[in-house]
Amino acid sequence: MSIEKSIELYELMINNLEKSAFGYNQVQVYKKIIELIKDCSTPLEANKKLKSSDYYLAPSIALMKDRFEAFKKANLEIEMGEIAKIYKDKIAEIDSNPNAAYETGYEQKANGIWAKHVNKLHAFSDIYASYIYFLVADDEDHELNHRGLAHAFEKLSSLNGDFLELSKNKKFRDIIPINDKAYDNFIKNAPSYINSPPDFNQVDNKEVEMIFKKLNENKSKLEEIGKNYLNEVKTFGAIAVSPDDENGQYDYIDILEGDL
Repeated sequence: MSIEKSIELYELMINNLEKSAFGYNQVQVYKKIIELIKDCSTPLEANKKLKSSDYYLAPSIALMKDRFEAFKKANLEIEMGEIAKIYKDKIAEIDSNPNAAYETGYEQKANGIWAKHVNKLHAFSDIYASYIYFLVADDEDHELNHRGLAHAFEKLSSLNGDFLELSKNKKFRDIIPINDKAYDNFIKNAPSYINSPPDFNQVDNKEVEMIFKKLNENKSKLEEIGKNYLNEVKTFGAIAVSPDDENGQYDYIDILEGDL
């Protein structure tokens, strides 16, 4: 391949990358490579000049920086600022030391934060499910379902999740399939029911029945969401919840890890 053809190839790559929102670093590198080799007489001379410069490995490093920019933006858009900061810091680290591009510790950090986020979403939805079962349970099942609600809160607490704070987060609001009024009642009542269960003789179950009707209408859709969710996570452990008395059985709460 002639020098002219090499330059033409770089120019085509630049043209394609400039159409992308995440090609800036690669474009800058390829432009500098063109400047570096344009006066060379042969491809062999250009290759030697490139190898002795700072640009021989620069394209792969630029690709990784553009990738990290994309990951940073994506996490900011879904309000995962803690993960976005990991990628922002990684880019700054590469700017100071290009070899840092090949260090992978950042992946474990990002995956760990994401796994905690998925676990909290799962725990939050468990609280809602337990809350509904608690409200509609037969009289003889109220005690069992009260324990189920308490365990659901324990699971979220074990993940350092604050129920009231998470309830304000749009991502957590969106997984609860009820209207705003019912959601406000859920957030207000669920924590208080742990210590002060309501008098079920006084409870009007019309709203709960409406919620169950809505859930049944969307049963297929919710099952499909559940199947997709299970494909993305795996169980890596469990929390043992001790029984109320010496003859009781232990309960176990799964801890999920993002399958990333």
